[in-house]
Formats: sequence, C-alpha cells, structure tokens
Amino acid sequence: MEIIEFTETVAFNLNQEAESLLEKGELEEAYAACMKALETVPYYALACKIFPKVLQ
Repeated sequence: MEIIEFTETVAFNLNQEAESLLEKGELEEAYAACMKALETVPYYALACKIFPKVLQ
C-alpha cells in the first residue's frame, strides 16, 4: 500500500469516527476526530463536509 493510500484510509476512518460521534452528540470528540482527519490529509473533502456540522 502506498503512503498516499494509507493516509487517505486513515483520514477516511477518522471521518467515519467523527460522523459516528456527531450522531451520538459527542461534539468535542467529533471535532477532535475531524481535526485529526484534516491534519492527516489537509482539505480532505469528506472531513471538510462534516466539519461545519460539528461546529453548529
């Protein structure tokens, strides 16, 4: 597996975690997971999509 694919997989998994936490109402944890996804892959589209929901 290439490094790019690995980092995208990590970002995807973190984004999934953020979505799950958001559904549970765990906003601080969702925010942290979303930020980690964006740190892993800046401008990661899925994390950028969920990030505003976390901030609401």
